[in-house]
Amino acid sequence: MKMKQIKFVGATLVAVLMLLTSCLGESSNSGELYHIPGKIRFESGKLLIETYSGTFYTTQLSPYEYNEGDWVYIDLSYDMDSEENANAEANGYIYITLLANPVTVQRADISYRDTTQLAPNEIALTYAAVNVGYPQYFMLNGDLLMNSVFKEQTDIRYNFEIYYDNNQEPYQHDSRNTYTFYIRAIRTLEGKSPEIEYMVPNYYEVESILKSIDVKEQAAGKTEYNIAFRYINKIDTEKEEFTWTTQDPIRFLVNTEN
Repeated sequence: MKMKQIKFVGATLVAVLMLLTSCLGESSNSGELYHIPGKIRFESGKLLIETYSGTFYTTQLSPYEYNEGDWVYIDLSYDMDSEENANAEANGYIYITLLANPVTVQRADISYRDTTQLAPNEIALTYAAVNVGYPQYFMLNGDLLMNSVFKEQTDIRYNFEIYYDNNQEPYQHDSRNTYTFYIRAIRTLEGKSPEIEYMVPNYYEVESILKSIDVKEQAAGKTEYNIAFRYINKIDTEKEEFTWTTQDPIRFLVNTEN
């Protein structure tokens, strides 16, 4: 699938400078940014990182260590006055220096699991989506990245899943059609004491789902809709009982470019 290339350089520099202005009280042509989510893309033999602030390039990453579409969090420094960025506009990316090894984000599965049944080794979530310096979610080229919170034993292993019922009828919230995504976590390896709080990022490949919603909403003459994240927040393992809860819906704009 061909990725849409972000037109970024002017907007990127503005975004970078705004971030630095808010942090340092003044603007600069160089600086540092931390915990930036980005998606790996290959172009002309180069490994590029698409982010909310634009497209970045560094010689510190090996193309053999990543696949197209992988998500990472990066800490970086940049210098727009450097020789490497002299032709940033023509190159289509900004040269950066990584300040630490990227943190790879796990890909979640698309699930068709029965929502009326508790899954084996299911984990109750505290929140399906939380704000970590960004909005509750991050969208890029049809991928949805969210940070979720739960309490579990130390060193457990887990997988996240997302379920969407294509036949669901949306409900109304703030005069917008609202569609429900089910977020679930499954323990794959037991941990050890003590119990700790996890806040973990996952990305969900929901492009086809969002396109189907866009088609419905556009046909109805709508320009925006909501997505609500539903998750299990209480589990009684002895009684095999569980409780679903729903976070406040998030507004999405209808994409008319599909």
